[in-house]
This record gives sequence, structure tokens and C-alpha cells, in this order.
Amino acid sequence: MFTFYNSSDDTYQLAEEPDPSLTYTYADYLQWKFEERVELIKGQIFKMAAAPNTKHQIVGAIFLFCLKPF
Repeated sequence: MFTFYNSSDDTYQLAEEPDPSLTYTYADYLQWKFEERVELIKGQIFKMAAAPNTKHQIVGAIFLFCLKPF
């Protein structure tokens, strides 16, 4: 259970999951138990992008190799 401050209403509210429209602190972030990866940037919650797979990295390496002479 999280307690959040709503500055527009000057009220506090309880929630089971963080609301993406509110602003959070690092202390809030440390309490979250998500199965998906999220990050906190300037108080806002964002889902983290998946890491590139092996095929993507191979294509990128070939592309870079082709551009090396230029």
C-alpha cells in the first residue's frame, strides 16, 4: 500500500499500485515490487525497454563494419 500526495487537490491518497500520473521519489521507487522493469525519471514512472537480442546486435555490427571505410 502506498501513500501519495496529490498537489492539485492538496490531499493524500492510498493506492495499491503507483499511478503514472503522479510524481514519486526514490524512496517510493525502492518500495515497489513490480514483476516488469520500470525506472523513475524526474519523478515519473516509465517501463524500461527490453535489451536488444543477439540478431539485432549482429545486424548492427555488420552495418557498422560496412560503414567503417567511410
